[in-house]
Amino acid sequence: MRDFVFVMNLMVQVQVGQVTSKKDQEQYWADNKHPYRYIPVTTMVESFKEFEVGRELSADLSTPFDKSASHPAALVRTKYALSKWELFKACTAREMLLIKRNRFLYIFRTCQVGGFKIQATWL
Repeated sequence: MRDFVFVMNLMVQVQVGQVTSKKDQEQYWADNKHPYRYIPVTTMVESFKEFEVGRELSADLSTPFDKSASHPAALVRTKYALSKWELFKACTAREMLLIKRNRFLYIFRTCQVGGFKIQATWL
């Protein structure tokens, strides 16, 4: 990857995605012998696809994934990992934990709403 970025006359940074902006690209220009010129993203993409690493990546991605060669537990066989009942129990347990943590607030707000209800009924 570093060779590709040097071919494009840009210095390698931690995040290569930073060099695509017109404003930011000039500070990464590595070739001091030639004046800076903006390299559009489309040119970078085409050059990367023609570069050795890009060709290898394209070849790897073009071959379909063989599901039979992977571990059976590595792929999800159902739409959701938990059943609806397990999901309901987990959400209920989480809500009960939050209620326990904020018990004072729940008791106070319940008494406050109850007091307003009694006042509104008598008026």
